[in-house]
Amino acid sequence: MTPPSSDAAPAASQPSLPRVLLVDDEPAILDGLRRHLRRSFEVATAVGGVEALQLMETSEPFAAVLSDMRMPAMDGAAFLALVRERHPDTVRMLLTGQSDMESTIAAINDGQIYRFLAKPCPGSTVEAALHDAVELHQQISAERDALRAMREGGRPQGGDAQAPAASTPLTLGDKLAAIRSTTRASQRLQ
Repeated sequence: MTPPSSDAAPAASQPSLPRVLLVDDEPAILDGLRRHLRRSFEVATAVGGVEALQLMETSEPFAAVLSDMRMPAMDGAAFLALVRERHPDTVRMLLTGQSDMESTIAAINDGQIYRFLAKPCPGSTVEAALHDAVELHQQISAERDALRAMREGGRPQGGDAQAPAASTPLTLGDKLAAIRSTTRASQRLQ
């Protein structure tokens, strides 16, 4: 388990970098990705799903997690399904070199995978996908905060609908639907 890289620490005047977690059973792959991504992200790595879940439970939240599919003890599909359950706001991505369509479909459906990347995958492609995932995470977080404010403050601005009950958990699907609705409303106003 590698904590977020210290060489990615931004200067005091710069905003903090988005936190991402890379999970693979091959340390060389993790090292190469960390070196490529360290200027854009605060990168943490874990060698396997069990180690990654322990890291996620004991550290600050991650905006995104990128996991290999084939790993011993816990494959990427099982790991990402647990991430979905325990850390629903973390955007989940799968990186795999296998062509087993059945397990890939299971990973996408069970873990609600945001993006699927095939090995070999250039570092620039991984970086672009992580930037997209961080942007989605920021949108989800902003929408969650807006929904929370509506719950606490009563009715949403400009509408008659009641906000959902405070005890209702939001799924990734709920969050994405709310983001799409907000985006469409914003586009109509422009």
